[in-house]
Amino acid sequence: MVAMKQAEIEAGSDVWNHLKDARLACAAGIRFSERKDKSGSWWLIQQLQTEQQYRIDPFTYAVLQRLDGDLALVEIWRILGGNIPCEDLAKQIARLMELGFVVTGARFQHRQGGDGGPPGILSRFVNPVSFVLVSFNPAQFLTLISPLGPFLFNKVFAVIWLLVIGLAGLLCYQHSTELTGYFNARAADPVYLMGVWFVYPVLKLVHELAHGLAVLVLGGRVRKAGILMLIFMPVPFVDASDSSHFSNRYQRMLVSAAGVMAELFLAALGLFLWLYSEHAWLQDMGFVIALTGSVSTLVFNANPLLRFDGYYFLSDWLDIPNLALRSQRHVQSFLLHRLFGLPVGDAGQMIQPEERKWLLLYGPASLCYRLFIIAFIVDLVSGYFFWLGLVIAVWALWLQLVKPLITFFTYGSKQASVLQRKKGYYGRISMLLLIGATVIFMPWRTSVIAEAVLILPEEANVRATTDGFVRQVLFTPGKQVQAGETLIVLENLSLKADYSKLSVEIEKARAMHSTHFAEGSNQGAALLDKIIAQEQTLDQLALQIDGLKIMANQSGTVAIENGQDLAGQYLHKGQLLGYTYQSGEYSIQAVLDIARAEAVRSGITEVQVRFADGEVVRLSPERVRIVPQAVYRLPDAALGSAHGGSTLVDIQDQSGLKTMYPVIQFNMEMPIIVEEGMTTSLIPSKSGLVRFSHLPRSIGDDLIANTREYWFRKVSGL
Repeated sequence: MVAMKQAEIEAGSDVWNHLKDARLACAAGIRFSERKDKSGSWWLIQQLQTEQQYRIDPFTYAVLQRLDGDLALVEIWRILGGNIPCEDLAKQIARLMELGFVVTGARFQHRQGGDGGPPGILSRFVNPVSFVLVSFNPAQFLTLISPLGPFLFNKVFAVIWLLVIGLAGLLCYQHSTELTGYFNARAADPVYLMGVWFVYPVLKLVHELAHGLAVLVLGGRVRKAGILMLIFMPVPFVDASDSSHFSNRYQRMLVSAAGVMAELFLAALGLFLWLYSEHAWLQDMGFVIALTGSVSTLVFNANPLLRFDGYYFLSDWLDIPNLALRSQRHVQSFLLHRLFGLPVGDAGQMIQPEERKWLLLYGPASLCYRLFIIAFIVDLVSGYFFWLGLVIAVWALWLQLVKPLITFFTYGSKQASVLQRKKGYYGRISMLLLIGATVIFMPWRTSVIAEAVLILPEEANVRATTDGFVRQVLFTPGKQVQAGETLIVLENLSLKADYSKLSVEIEKARAMHSTHFAEGSNQGAALLDKIIAQEQTLDQLALQIDGLKIMANQSGTVAIENGQDLAGQYLHKGQLLGYTYQSGEYSIQAVLDIARAEAVRSGITEVQVRFADGEVVRLSPERVRIVPQAVYRLPDAALGSAHGGSTLVDIQDQSGLKTMYPVIQFNMEMPIIVEEGMTTSLIPSKSGLVRFSHLPRSIGDDLIANTREYWFRKVSGL
């Protein structure tokens, strides 16, 4: 048996030969916790200073317990009977050394439950978006409020929490329109923003205290708390990492969820305050609490794609410790194997079959979400401090993309050297670079699509001039009508009743005026003024009654969508029903943002106009006129987001014409021929789409143009 083991050692790889005679020791400040699941028993090792975790098998745990700096690794392997291949053990030890759990040249330093020492002062400020400002031991304060723990963490309060959150969710659904309108009205208010700045730290204080109480109630310790600067906002934090050593995963999940549950509960109370308070300042406070406590919690804390509460909850639910790092390593191994032909394995990781799909999915999803959040933060900060936003963007790109890519390819290069596949590795890198360059710099895109409106004269509009129900539809689709011809007859009984009533009152007033005038009374002058005012009102009512007949303002063919189905419908004053078309040249107007307009300006080859109910009309480039100067105003509100268009407009602008970014306007002339008997479906509608075909452009050109436009807007403070 010993001879067989010796032969296996001699046949081992370079990793084992490099480590077998090493005298290793565990690093200071690490802690072991035994876990059991359906796959069997295993151990969790945690570095208390960095909160880094790693999963190891029982044999590796036994090896680590004997790493005292005196015995060589091969001696320990032999003492324990060599139950696993020496190569597998070597990879596991090498991985632990890489993570800092195992060190060389030192005596045994492991301290069960040690603190691991405080981080350096400079390490607090490495991240410009989030860094620790101050930290302390919160044991005394948590002990002071610990009597609240049994009251909050029990089944009765859990039922109360579910009922409150459920009711708040139902009320949010019922009052979604009012909530949206209130937010739109207050979002840009400096007082409201200041309220958010003050309320957010208070909510987070309750959030973190809930974590601390949960750890305390379940038998753990909280060694550190403090204040974190998060996007220039002071935010409290509590170190609840002691819960990672709870053997019951549901207890660990409760600790992770406690903060989110506390914040959502406060958000629900804030919603109740906003809905039912009679004081404006209480309504504002309630809305700030409801919005901040719900949105920020769900987007950040409860989201498992960021390393906050939701991440640890998901990790414990899946029973996959150190999910993020393990996923990163697994995806790295997967890519090196599938894309670069390097069968590096899982770098010594102990991975169960059911874990592989989660490890493969989590890393890419988390990276995409982090990049999205960082882009949002950069855009928000650069709106106030452009250069600071630029610094954050550069730092984020380095930390989230450039540095990981350098690490990935460096590791791949080392593995290619070990496996003697450097030629194939660099060949595949060259091929991927060539494909990427082709995709980015090859001219692919040859057209841009924009929304457009047909500009009609005001006399072409068919509008309701008075409120009323449709009694008769007199026009026939496809038939020519003359100016002044009645198209639709409305009915408004209350309007006619008011006219009759006022007519009777005027007759009575005239009779009284004649009597007072004959008697020489002084009341005659007052009655005369009243009669004049009533007659003016009567004239207005008469105009409204005349408006019950909707007439054509110009000769032509009427296009009213579903015109024959209008009978019985209620129309409002000013409501646009359709248009009266005449043959002739019509102007079509469209807008594009500066980046897409630049592509069109590079050279128009063809223009295609397609309306909702019409066929495609091709126009020559000569019929297109480009307004040279960018503007912040739409030619028609139908193009804006307030009326269903794609161009984002200022919600505070009542006209719906003011855009949130500069646009370039395109004017086109298109002939429209309207003939007798032409069906409505062949007549162009007011809105449509325009396809501008232009000289080929690459994705890189578009990226440069979009970056230039974004730079211009931010530098200009627009």
